[in-house]
Amino acid sequence: MEAIPDLLVFDWVLSLGSTKDAAELLGIPQSSVSRRYRALAERFGLSLRRHRGELFISNSRTNLWLLRELCHNLRMEKQLYRWTWQPELLPLLQRIGRIGSGSTFINLEDPLWERRHEFMESRILDIAFEICSDPSVPLLGTISLGIHLSIPPEHPLQGKTDQPSLIAARQYPIQSPTFALPAELTCRLLRDGFQLTSAPQREDGLALDLRPGQPTTPTDLSLPYSLQAGWRIAPYSDDIVVNLSSLEQCVAPLNQAELCSPARMFV
Repeated sequence: MEAIPDLLVFDWVLSLGSTKDAAELLGIPQSSVSRRYRALAERFGLSLRRHRGELFISNSRTNLWLLRELCHNLRMEKQLYRWTWQPELLPLLQRIGRIGSGSTFINLEDPLWERRHEFMESRILDIAFEICSDPSVPLLGTISLGIHLSIPPEHPLQGKTDQPSLIAARQYPIQSPTFALPAELTCRLLRDGFQLTSAPQREDGLALDLRPGQPTTPTDLSLPYSLQAGWRIAPYSDDIVVNLSSLEQCVAPLNQAELCSPARMFV
C-alpha cells in the first residue's frame, strides 16, 4: 500500500485531465476519484484550475513535486511499484512472477503508452517492461523473448511448422508490428530475405504477422532471432537503498532459452 493512497488518484487525474479517464485507468468509480483527488488537493494546499481541457496547479508546484519525489522514493525502497507493461507483450503477463506485495499495475494502452517516459519523469510511474528498440536506453533484467510469425487462417503455411515452411515464409510479406523493431533486427530480417511491409493486412490474406515472444499456438512459426526486453526504471535518489533483483527474477521465466526447444529453431 502506498504511503499516501490518494496521491495515486490525484496524480492520474492531473496527468490525464479527467476524473473519468483516471477512473477507467485505475478501475475506481468516478465518484470516488473525484472525492479523493479533491481531498488530497485540499490537504496539501494544491490549487487546481482548468485551461483548454487540461488541469494545472495554479499555485506553487514545489509542494507537489516534493510529495511525489518522497512517495516515489518510498515505493522504490519498499518495492511497492507503480508498474506498466508494453501492450504488445500483455499475453506474457501470465507467465511472470510476483512484482511486490503491494504494487499497482497501470495498464497503459496506446496512446498513453507512448507517454510512459513523461509519466516516469514526473514520478507518477516507477517501472515499465518494454521491448528494447533503442540500444542507448539501459534496461534492467533484460531477457531474450524471440519472435514468431502468426499465420492467418486459410494461409498456405497454416498448420506447417517444419523448416521448409519457415524457409517458404520468405515468399510472403511480413506485416511490421505496431512496436518499433530494433534497427539491427530489421536489417537481419531484410538481409535474410524476409519482406517487411507496413501496409494493412492484404485482402488476399497472404501477409504474415510478426509478433514478440515464442509461438502461442501450434500453427505459429518460430524465427531464429533474438528480441530483447527489460525493465525501464524511473530516476530515483542516490540516497535511498533500492533492491531491484526481484524485478529480474519475476521476468526470468520469459527468457527465450527457457521457453523454446532446439527443434523449433533453424539457421
